[in-house]
Amino acid sequence: MASTVIQRVDVDDQDPSVVYSPGWGFDSNATLAYDGTLHSATAEGLTVSFTFTGTLVAAMGCGGDTRNSGFPSVSFLLDGMSYGIREDSTALNGQFYNVTLFVSPNLAPGEHTLIITNLNGTRPNTFWLDRFWYISSDATNTTSSG
Repeated sequence: MASTVIQRVDVDDQDPSVVYSPGWGFDSNATLAYDGTLHSATAEGLTVSFTFTGTLVAAMGCGGDTRNSGFPSVSFLLDGMSYGIREDSTALNGQFYNVTLFVSPNLAPGEHTLIITNLNGTRPNTFWLDRFWYISSDATNTTSSG
C-alpha cells in the first residue's frame, strides 16, 4: 500500500532562503531562540521574504516585555495577497520564545512567497523573527507490503 509522508521543514532566520531588506538587526546570542539567532526590525518598511515549495507556511518569533520591545505591528503578504496585520498590543512581562506570528491557510502545492513588512518604526517597537516552517509539497511516497 502506498502512502504519502507529510514533511515539516524548519528554516532558521539566518538561512540563505530568507531574504531581508537592508536595516535589519541580528542577534547571534539568543540562546533560547531556534538555532540561537534572531533578526529584529525597528524601522518602518523593513521587509523579509521567504520562498518555499509547499502547502502551508508559518512564521515564528519572540515577544514580550513591551517596556523594552514596545508594540510591534507587521503585515503579511502571501503570493501577493494580504493576510492581515498583527499588532502586539498586550503588555507582557518577560520574554517569550517560539511565538506563532502567522500561519497560512492551506495552499495549492507549489512555490509560494511570504513577505512580512514591519509597519511601526517608532521606538522602542521591535519585531523579532526567529524562523519559518512549512509543509513541503515535495512529499515522499512510501510503499509497505502487508
